[in-house]
Amino acid sequence: MGDAPVPLLYKKLDLLYPNSKFILVIRQKEKWLESMKWMFKHGKVIWNWGKDIHDYHERFYGVRSFNKRILSEHWEKYHADVNSYFSNRPDSLLTIELEKGFKSDEICSFLSIPTREIKHTQKNRRRNAKLINRIKYNTKYYYQLLKKI
Repeated sequence: MGDAPVPLLYKKLDLLYPNSKFILVIRQKEKWLESMKWMFKHGKVIWNWGKDIHDYHERFYGVRSFNKRILSEHWEKYHADVNSYFSNRPDSLLTIELEKGFKSDEICSFLSIPTREIKHTQKNRRRNAKLINRIKYNTKYYYQLLKKI
């Protein structure tokens, strides 16, 4: 379960699609928190998040901006919840720890599909949003919030 909105909806999806399988990709908590700090400062500007993305983050993570304590608690609770949910069905969940790497044959075997080679793609490269772009983004974001008042 990697990207929005699957982490928020995996239980519902599991009920809608019996015998489905899920892949949980995890990172060490401290590395994930570093990534979240970058995402909430620069990623939101670079990808021009709108209201829907902020609403999703608030609903799923419990925050609209970086808060180490809340995000750390979320990380622990979410992983415990996923593992508990699938505890009686270990064949329905494959957990991949990014720092340990993964092999395509493991994923293919889990999904019961023929083994395929997965070509290594370029890693995401973090870049910082320019100050002027962050100012423009924040001005637009807060202006939209004020219009609702």
